[in-house]
Amino acid sequence: MKHKDFTFNNPNRFRSLLGVFSMGNQTAFNAANGKGYMLMADALIKLDKINPQTAARLLTAFRSYRSLEPARRKLAEKALRKIEKSGELSRDTADILGRTLAG
Repeated sequence: MKHKDFTFNNPNRFRSLLGVFSMGNQTAFNAANGKGYMLMADALIKLDKINPQTAARLLTAFRSYRSLEPARRKLAEKALRKIEKSGELSRDTADILGRTLAG
């Protein structure tokens, strides 16, 4: 994300980097320390203000968090709650977040 060619304003770049990370690299996304969840939460909070449809779509990476073992489930939910408390979310992102947390 620090590369000079990466920008939040280009949905293809965002999807290709963080979409693949969250949906294609389960080992890193579901790291035991929760850093993968927090990386995505912080990025989605920022992206939601720029491109809510892409943010909502990538938020679906968290849909199966309830099936994780308890420690990871708690860390994933913490990241989701961070998104929830971040302020005013777009309608699309709030909808996906609500469905994910309702489970």
